Amino acid sequence: MSSLDLIGKDHLCLLVDPAWRRDWESALEQTRDALSYPVALLAIVDGDGADATPEDNLWFERRGVDASGAVLIRPDGHLVWRTRSLPADPAPSLREVFKHLSQAFN
Repeated sequence: MSSLDLIGKDHLCLLVDPAWRRDWESALEQTRDALSYPVALLAIVDGDGADATPEDNLWFERRGVDASGAVLIRPDGHLVWRTRSLPADPAPSLREVFKHLSQAFN
């Protein structure tokens, strides 16, 4: 299965490592009001708590971030935003991204 197959046509996807899932979920909860477009969080990596498991060990290299980082993908499969690692306070970073996206969607 391609990572593109995981991306829904009616929402953005925030792809994260399962070990950092709770941190990113918390940041999303704090920013839900900043974007009227839905965002799904998907944890991708080998191990417990993963929504999908890559076929090889190149996932981190391909997404260009470390284990705590995240990648935001549009419904059409295009990369919207990426952060190399989890910011000390990720909610303001997501809020800024969502602010720009909301302007683009309107």
